[in-house]
Amino acid sequence: MQPHPLAQKWRQRAAEYELDGQPGAAVLRRVANELEQFEIERSNEPLDLTAAAEVSGFHRDHIARLLAQEENGLENIGQKGHPLVRRGDLPMKGRRKSSATSDIVRAVEDAGGLSIRTHRRSK
Repeated sequence: MQPHPLAQKWRQRAAEYELDGQPGAAVLRRVANELEQFEIERSNEPLDLTAAAEVSGFHRDHIARLLAQEENGLENIGQKGHPLVRRGDLPMKGRRKSSATSDIVRAVEDAGGLSIRTHRRSK
C-alpha cells in the first residue's frame, strides 16, 4: 500500500516545522501515522455481500459471481455460504476508491486543525 498523500504532506510539514523550530511536528507525524493505520484497517474490513454492494455500487449478485471466479482477484475471506470480501479488494463502480479519505480530510479541515490549505492573509 502506498503512503497516503495527505500523510505524506503532513510529514513534510512536520519536517519544515522542525527546521523552523516551530512546535507541532510530533503531532503532525502522529496524525499522519493514524491516518495511514486507519486506511489499512478500513481496507482490510470484511464486508458481507450486502455491505459490499453498498460500498462498491455493484449488485450483490455481481459480487457473488466475482467471488465464484478465482482469477479476478476477489477472494472470499468468509465461509462457504457466508461470503465476506475485504473492502480494499472491491471493484468500484463510478466512484473514487478512497471517498472515506476525502470525508476525513474535510472533517479535519472543518474542525480547523492541521489545515493543509494555504491561507491568504488579509491586506
